[in-house]
This record gives sequence, C-alpha cells and structure tokens, in this order.
Amino acid sequence: MEFDSSIDREVIEKFFPKNKHNVGIGEIILGRPPAVLSATALGSCLGVVIYDKFNKIASFAHVALPTVKEAAYYSHEELKKFPGKFSDIAVPKSIEMLEKKKVLKLEAKIVGGSNVLNLRTSSGEHLGKRNINAVIDQLKDFGIPIRGKDVDGKFIRSVKFYIENAMLEIKKTIKGKTKNNYSTVIDWI
Repeated sequence: MEFDSSIDREVIEKFFPKNKHNVGIGEIILGRPPAVLSATALGSCLGVVIYDKFNKIASFAHVALPTVKEAAYYSHEELKKFPGKFSDIAVPKSIEMLEKKKVLKLEAKIVGGSNVLNLRTSSGEHLGKRNINAVIDQLKDFGIPIRGKDVDGKFIRSVKFYIENAMLEIKKTIKGKTKNNYSTVIDWI
C-alpha cells in the first residue's frame, strides 16, 4: 500500500508554520528537526510516535480504531488516504515509512486512549483501552520498545512531539466538578 502525502503536505505548509505539523485523524506524518508533530483533542484516539533518536526522524500516527475489521465498510482508497486510522495498519505503515529513511533503532511513545464519554463496548473495555492494547500488541510484535506512555483516564489530551530531543509534551484538559470548570495540566515524557 503506497501513501502519497504530497497533497497533505501542501495544505499543511499553507496553514501551519513549516516547523509544526498537526496530525489529523487517520494520518501518518514523518518529520525531522526542527519539525514538531502534534495532535489536538485526543480522546479515545491514540497518538503513536515511532522515532529514531539517533537519526532524528519520527512518524506520528493518529489512531482512531484498533483494527480495520472495526469498520463496517472501508475502501482501499480510504485506507491509502488515512493509513493511520487503524492500529493494525498504522503501526506497520509507520515502520515501513521510517525504514525507507534508513533508521537504526526505533522506539515509541504513545498517548491518549481515554474514556471521555464513559462508554464500554460489549467486551467490557472502552474504545480507548482497546486502542491502547492494540497498539501495544503491534509494537511488541515488531520488537519496538515503548519509552513513554500517558494513556487511559477520562480527559482530553493535546500533544506535541519535539523530534530534536524526542520529548513529548502532553496537555491534559480535566473537567472539574462544576459544569464549566476545566483545568489544564502539562506533562512531559
């Protein structure tokens, strides 16, 4: 499966500064310093960063569902356009894209997978937890160690991955006890 990001790249560079790239649902974006790869409002979705800190290159996939089987219908064209939507496609595709750049040693950081709406599937796990488990299994299958994770919970996260130093900034928006009471916490992994 080939992924052509040339159209996406033109749109990204028009609307975002050249060093910051926002990864939308189902997208996979590769970057090198000084690029910063980011995603906003991760709920049950998972941000999956696979990187080579020695060669300073990273991929960021915005995963929405554990497997392509989760979709009632998903065309080959949609898979080409959004290879990051399903973990069983996103992780292998990210690795394939990175290997074309002659990487040495891959590592991963994952963030997201919340249960914001407090919903459970028939298996008893919420969608975010299923996304977490699917990505962890995929990374394990490929022998890629997870060097940092901030997953699960009941809050929305926005993240930025700084390729230069392999640091992931996480902003968590946490709902307070009253209707419009929210606070933001910033963590680094």
